[in-house]
Amino acid sequence: MEILYEKVPEADRVTVCAADGLVVYDSAPISRQTGRYFVSQDVLAALSGQDIFRSAFQNEVFVSQMTVPIIVYGKVTGVLHISQYDSEQGKILLDLHTNLLMASFVIFLIALMLGLMISVMLTQRFTEFLKTIGIFSAGNYDYSMPVRGKGEMAEMAGKLNHLAEILKQTESSRQQFVADASHELKTPLASMKLLADSILQTPDMPQELIREFISDIGDETDRLSHMTETLLRLSKAEALGRQNTVIELAVVIRRAVRMLLPLAAGAEVELRCVLDDGCRIMGNEDDLYQIVFNLLDNAVKYNNSGGQVIVSCSGQDDKVCITVKDSGAGIPQKDLPSIFERFYRVDKARSRETGGTGLGLSIVAHITERMNGEISVESEFGAGSEFTVFFPSASP
Repeated sequence: MEILYEKVPEADRVTVCAADGLVVYDSAPISRQTGRYFVSQDVLAALSGQDIFRSAFQNEVFVSQMTVPIIVYGKVTGVLHISQYDSEQGKILLDLHTNLLMASFVIFLIALMLGLMISVMLTQRFTEFLKTIGIFSAGNYDYSMPVRGKGEMAEMAGKLNHLAEILKQTESSRQQFVADASHELKTPLASMKLLADSILQTPDMPQELIREFISDIGDETDRLSHMTETLLRLSKAEALGRQNTVIELAVVIRRAVRMLLPLAAGAEVELRCVLDDGCRIMGNEDDLYQIVFNLLDNAVKYNNSGGQVIVSCSGQDDKVCITVKDSGAGIPQKDLPSIFERFYRVDKARSRETGGTGLGLSIVAHITERMNGEISVESEFGAGSEFTVFFPSASP
């Protein structure tokens, strides 16, 4: 037994138990257990021939315990239990534990501050979005939301500003349309009121003059009715949801030409067709008829006596085109960019003579755009104009 004790270096406590668990040696100077029974799971396991090792951090001290059987001639005769208490390693573990707690606390504070900062930034950004939407809802489209940095928020701000620009243009167009329509409608109403007041305020007015004034009132009424119908057609031209079918261009063009032959004959204008059969497009037949009718109507009305209008249709690759060419007065170059605007008239005096409202070409442009088409014009002042409308072909 003495040799065994010498092989146990620097153990803080050594305990030796007999095979029955009785402590025969205990190196503890104070709580010596010699003469008592030492019964534990480790001792029982060692008595069965197992080697047990445990380590733990307890009371700020790192404790290591080893329990091994004492075997003599192949027989377990006792148990050796060694305990070592390392306060230095315990202090190291305690300091590490404290440092980890401090580091965790600091990381938690940093994460909390970052989370609060991000939350405040997002809240401010969403507040700006709500404020901007409120401003736009009130009709103020001149306001622009600040675009900061990059990312989804900046992209959303940019798109919101772009939407405001579109709404601003739409509102401007609407206001201009209302102003132009009010002005155009006010003119015949003012003329009618002036004529009616003249009749009422002149009791001795000759009957012939009264009939002339009443005839003028009838003309202004017809003009007002025509203008209202044209505005309704323009509103329909800008509406969506029309049913589309396959349309034969030549059939629709011939129908429009038949309707305008009396007008052309009265104006001494020759109206000719050069049509290729088999040109088909996908669209609404009434819309296409409106396009052809308006172009031919303008070509006849603003032509010269003895002039001619040629309407043709043909296929070009995957497109078909309708061309209306006249020998009329033509359009000055400075007016070409504006002829598709509402109420725009090149020759206002002649437009009033012919009953023009300045809405025909605007209707044509809106319908053409809705049908995925394109319209172009070439004109020489004093020599005539040529309008060409392209549509995607529906032919095989």
